[in-house]
Amino acid sequence: YAMADERLLLVVVLDAYAIGGLDRSDASSPAVEEYDPATDTWTKRANMPKRRACASCSTIDGVIYFVGGADNFGGAALSTLLAYDPVADTWNSRASMRTARMFHSTCVLNGKIFAIGGCADPYNSSEILSVEAYDPVTDTWWRVAPMQVKRKALGTAVVNGRIYAIGGVSNSGWEPGLSTVEEYDPMPTVSILCTGSTLKISWNGILESSDTVDGPDWQTLNPAWWPYSINRAQTGPRNFYRAREH
Repeated sequence: YAMADERLLLVVVLDAYAIGGLDRSDASSPAVEEYDPATDTWTKRANMPKRRACASCSTIDGVIYFVGGADNFGGAALSTLLAYDPVADTWNSRASMRTARMFHSTCVLNGKIFAIGGCADPYNSSEILSVEAYDPVTDTWWRVAPMQVKRKALGTAVVNGRIYAIGGVSNSGWEPGLSTVEEYDPMPTVSILCTGSTLKISWNGILESSDTVDGPDWQTLNPAWWPYSINRAQTGPRNFYRAREH
């Protein structure tokens, strides 16, 4: 059974919904259609507020979240987040991402949406390493550990509580594709080794900082948006914690 609107490139097919996409002239569409497998029929639903393509969708508690994308194939990436309620057949804007993304991937882990990789523009070297998470309860985004390889047009999957970033493209063109896979563990291992006045901190086995605890720059650690803090006034062993920026 054919959809009402002919669209050459669909952004996503999520459950029984086709949302946005590109037509034969690379113009984006705001159209939304619902598919009923029992009757093998498509039904028009409320359009998105704006035309969108090159995005990614995930669903939590029956609400579909349309993340990022662009107004058209050659347009700049967007950071917007749109939420669709299939029961009410309505769209609402939610908090924007920290990073504009198109040709990225999203997935759901522990009730949070993860927006992974992508690019700022499909025609230049603007592939993205960063990953961010969204909590629909608080309507907030925050950064999590970035990937090790920049990727756009990638796939993601959640298996046994971990996220896998699969394949994609890592250059300004669209080939060759990547065959590599990266794993994200939401419960990372932090190890701390203090030798004299030198504090070495590793995150999932990767050394992230080696600083002089009592030096003038002991708070200047990488990455800058995940500051480390040490309670300098404490007597006895020093406390250490890693704080994520929200």
